[in-house]
Amino acid sequence: MTYIAMLTGAIGIQYFVRSPGQFPYAETSWSECRRLSLEFRELSSAILIGGPRVNVTPSISQILATGWGERVNGTWVVAAVNVENSPVTLPLPPRRSLPARRALFPAAVDVVARLPPLGATACVKTAYRFPPIKSTQVNPANLLANPSFEQVTSPSGPDGAYLNVPADHGSTYLTDTRFSVDGLHSLQLTTPTKGQGFTVEPFNIRLDKDTEYELTFWAVSRQANLTLLFSFSDLTPALMFAGSLQMEAATFQTSTEWSKYSASLTATATTDRVDAVNYQLVSAGTVWIDLLQLIPSP
Repeated sequence: MTYIAMLTGAIGIQYFVRSPGQFPYAETSWSECRRLSLEFRELSSAILIGGPRVNVTPSISQILATGWGERVNGTWVVAAVNVENSPVTLPLPPRRSLPARRALFPAAVDVVARLPPLGATACVKTAYRFPPIKSTQVNPANLLANPSFEQVTSPSGPDGAYLNVPADHGSTYLTDTRFSVDGLHSLQLTTPTKGQGFTVEPFNIRLDKDTEYELTFWAVSRQANLTLLFSFSDLTPALMFAGSLQMEAATFQTSTEWSKYSASLTATATTDRVDAVNYQLVSAGTVWIDLLQLIPSP
């Protein structure tokens, strides 16, 4: 029902808790609600701020489908629901069913056709994004895992980093498909209480003593002049751009427009596995980070 609501134009769904808690399937139901929440967050770049909706009319009445032009140029999302309790193969829309100016759509039909058909089980739903959105700006020499937050095994939770859980459990750390500078995802950090946000710790890397490295990232914030704190292990800040020095740390003041930040660092030791770069939104507010890289200087 939630997917059907989305296909017909809904952008918000509210679930209610029954009281007293005597419903025997509550745990299963709430697990499903959480899963749907994660899936819709991954599709929000199309549903909430994408291009116009496109009517997709399958030739079989038991399938409901809708398409969206996504915010990333040339990308489409099509979601479909089998509303009956019997399997069915998803017929792809003919090329003439979408505006001719959508040049990428005809080429993408063949890609969709190779996917498993909708209806391996009855009453199933699915969503396709085509062509796939990939990172294009990551430097091949980058040392940090998942720099553009495109690797998302579980929706909303990017791979490639550990978290230091804050005292304020209202803090959040999740991927966001609504805003980015590279690929589809950015990392959204929200800190309700100053100094009590998540500390993000990218996976350990190798450093070579006396080698210079450049840290670069993009950021935008909901409020101006929020403070991002980067701390380093076995790295000494040498020269800062758009930042200020602290002992083995650097602070950056964010803007309400996407901006690039960078710092030059020098390794103080040779280490095979070191937690070299940690970062935290210190100010109370919300910030988005993308394309976070640590690159050996040429």
